[in-house]
Amino acid sequence: MLDLAAKAWLAVGEYHQAASCLSKRSDGASLRMAADLMTKAGENEKARVLAFQAMEAFKTANDKAGLKALESETTFEDLKKAITAPQDDCDTTLQNGESTTA
Repeated sequence: MLDLAAKAWLAVGEYHQAASCLSKRSDGASLRMAADLMTKAGENEKARVLAFQAMEAFKTANDKAGLKALESETTFEDLKKAITAPQDDCDTTLQNGESTTA
């Protein structure tokens, strides 16, 4: 149902609404697409948050191809660093790209 709603919003050029529909899903591909659409809507901070959520979903699913695609498509340097960071450090990189580990 959400996919159909997202397609309908896209058909009328409402990127923000389409992204909102996709962001309700928990899979990495939907979250990655939602992040891309938020960027197109000019909502860069929301796009960044969704991109980090996509990263976490891909890591949870052990989807290396999804992570690689996200890394190659993103413009967020802190996300690229988080994707390539060792698994233990990923959770501490979420806030503004700053590590909380000593």
